[in-house]
Amino acid sequence: MGYKVDKFEITDGKKTLPVAIHTLTEDDQTSHAVSIDGFENFEISKNQDGKWVAEPTGIISQALFDQIINLWTKE
Repeated sequence: MGYKVDKFEITDGKKTLPVAIHTLTEDDQTSHAVSIDGFENFEISKNQDGKWVAEPTGIISQALFDQIINLWTKE
């Protein structure tokens, strides 16, 4: 089993929000949970088209989600 946390910040208007993405790998399964101050935690995964999606949807705006994915996948 492997566990990794990536931490960075995103900007929401004039606010800077800390983000943590927790990656858990067990056997051939990997799951990702996102935690952001002031928001409910949510999971992310790739859909059939290979694009990252949030589960459940609607917790954060698409603009913030895109910012998270762009920063995270560049690390």
